[in-house]
Amino acid sequence: MNGKRIGIFGLLMAVIVFGMVFSGCTQNTSTQSSNVKLSQTGSSTVLPLAIAWAEQFEGAQISVSGGGSSHGLNSLLKGEAD
Repeated sequence: MNGKRIGIFGLLMAVIVFGMVFSGCTQNTSTQSSNVKLSQTGSSTVLPLAIAWAEQFEGAQISVSGGGSSHGLNSLLKGEAD
């Protein structure tokens, strides 16, 4: 009887985990435009990747600049960058 309970519990947990994993796999069909504004600054090594990333979000205003990691951290602390 104990083995049967473990099996039922395991099946229940598998169903819960499966549901949690795939509940976020829905297509966003919203037609509303967002007013997102982001400012990213810092690492010049990551700059080309950040620019490519920003280009993928046409509805958002994303400002990307380099200047080094310390510049990015200082801008973040001053509230000048996200």
